[in-house]
Amino acid sequence: MFSEYIMAALLATGPNGHPTGGVFSAVTDQYGPLVVKEGRFSAESNTRPWSSWWYPLNDTYLFEGRNGEAAPLQRYDTFVQKVSGRNPGSSDFERTQIYQPQGVAFDHGARTSNAHESSRD
Repeated sequence: MFSEYIMAALLATGPNGHPTGGVFSAVTDQYGPLVVKEGRFSAESNTRPWSSWWYPLNDTYLFEGRNGEAAPLQRYDTFVQKVSGRNPGSSDFERTQIYQPQGVAFDHGARTSNAHESSRD
């Protein structure tokens, strides 16, 4: 239920890009007001990420449908379009800005700037 509120809150904006009231009021009613304090904070989780499979830069899986089904980013774009009225273009961004047909099969640092620091391989 919490993730539904967050997704709705993130996508609920008016024509000028500013948040609309209804959904934010519901989130505040449910979880209380958001308080953000100025400063620099550092924390580390006790749960370490699983060293898993990274999306290869030379694979079209994320943005190109297969076997008659839409790709994950195509489904995401469709969802955001239905909810917000605007297409975020994540599928096109992946195709034009990230995808490298001649790239290496895996690049452990491409998706996050500090991936090399947090990698536990």
